[in-house]
Amino acid sequence: MKNERILILGATGFIGKKLISKLENDHTDLGLIKWNSESDIADEKIVAAIVNEKPSIILVAAGKSFVPDSWKQPLDFFRINTVGTLNIAEAARLCGAKIVFLSTFVYGEPYRLPIKEKNAVRPFNPYASSKFLAEQTLKDYYRFFGVQSNVLRVFNVYGQGQRNDFLIPTLIEQYKTKAAIHVKDLKPKRDYIHIDDLVDAIIASMKKFQGFEVYNAASGNSYSVEEVIGFVCKAGGKMVPVSSDEQTRTNEVMDTKADISKIASELNWVPQIEFEAGIRELVLTK
Repeated sequence: MKNERILILGATGFIGKKLISKLENDHTDLGLIKWNSESDIADEKIVAAIVNEKPSIILVAAGKSFVPDSWKQPLDFFRINTVGTLNIAEAARLCGAKIVFLSTFVYGEPYRLPIKEKNAVRPFNPYASSKFLAEQTLKDYYRFFGVQSNVLRVFNVYGQGQRNDFLIPTLIEQYKTKAAIHVKDLKPKRDYIHIDDLVDAIIASMKKFQGFEVYNAASGNSYSVEEVIGFVCKAGGKMVPVSSDEQTRTNEVMDTKADISKIASELNWVPQIEFEAGIRELVLTK
């Protein structure tokens, strides 16, 4: 990765900011081009603008990601996440760049756990669908034009700086400011990856390209909402009352535990931060 010229799309977002900080500290030989999260990647003019930057690697951390909004504004998600990725792929074709694309959990209800990359894909919300269509675009750009891409299917990322409307920040905010914690459902389990581990996975994926490859970026463990609350209370040193509406979301998937053996063997990456330790850090510093 030495002396690469890397264009980071979504540089001011939760993931982009953490990645840039790490790259600037540990990889000073790189040329970083930082485009903020306001850049409209779905505008066809973006193609020429990217080509003009002459990147060797394009990191796609831009796009829309809050699942509840995808049910209300699906067109925005498909326009930005899918059409935007098409523009990026075309720019990469024209300037000979490689792509690292941050996707999401696209599998839907898994037929077995832990979930491998070859698991059938059945997107269960418009956000996941927009990301999977973007993945397919990148796959075709490799088949037809030789544009190499690494796709990271990022499971549930968490860490310092995440927006308060995501689950873990919401739970911690309730724990610190209210007499009780209230959620819609205590049962769903998620595989959580700490932002620092994700940044390391992204950097690992920039170092080795083998055509078009898909990798699970996760911890390999899953925890229910109830278990997460337990870790929050343990870190804070006190228990609080917990209530639930017992309301299951549309198309809910009850467990998302990932198999991360492929990324471990091919990119030499494994997560370093235990989930309970990551929660403790957030509770004590947030």
